[in-house]
Amino acid sequence: MVKIWNELRILQCLNHKYIVACRQIYHWHDQIFIVLEDAGSKTLAHFLQEQEGRRCRSPDEVRHFSMQIVEAMVHCHLKMVGHRNICWDTIMVQESNQIKLVGFGSSKRCRKERQDVTGTMPFMAPEVLLQKPHESYLVDIWSAGILTLEMAGGMGWVCSRLGWMQEASADNYEAIGQQISNYFTSVKWSSKRLRLKLESWSGPADKMNLPETYYSLLSYVLQVNPKKRWSCKQLEVSAWLVSR
Repeated sequence: MVKIWNELRILQCLNHKYIVACRQIYHWHDQIFIVLEDAGSKTLAHFLQEQEGRRCRSPDEVRHFSMQIVEAMVHCHLKMVGHRNICWDTIMVQESNQIKLVGFGSSKRCRKERQDVTGTMPFMAPEVLLQKPHESYLVDIWSAGILTLEMAGGMGWVCSRLGWMQEASADNYEAIGQQISNYFTSVKWSSKRLRLKLESWSGPADKMNLPETYYSLLSYVLQVNPKKRWSCKQLEVSAWLVSR
């Protein structure tokens, strides 16, 4: 019950075209009825599963969805809300290809660092898996980076190339977190080096002819050290997202 009320309080403070709106709440004895706006009939996962290669159809489509996700995150973070579970299943896609961010059950106010483990593999930030104190808004940035990578490379691309397990449990949090940290630390952070690393696995670049600015963005987002990770505001004005 506490988790439900927490989600409702957070939804009531958010008001953005790319975030699902809470229309009404009815409370009757031990039951709560929540009326949300129509966010669409399919998740981003379902949308991509219908596409060839289970990925976006073009660099423009990757940018289209990424920009909307970033704008939703910017609004959340301005309201001091960390979503903490940005993944395929918490993004709905409407008929117009407009997204709605949903699934605020794990969300928290960004007033202090947290150390609990929450999220969905493979979108969980390394500091979360390693159970280190972390800022919720920086966790969201990492998740959005993995989404941006997989929208171009195909669903499951990250897991298949790095051998990550789809599910994380208390028994393997640390092992997975260390594996992720070791890999991304081994990449010398420049867009050119990242591109070569991904292309060596027949990654997104050979399928979509993505521009250098795409890799530049990822090099600033997928930083193991959260303090070096870009903020949403920096993402919003990045060369790749503002280009048309």
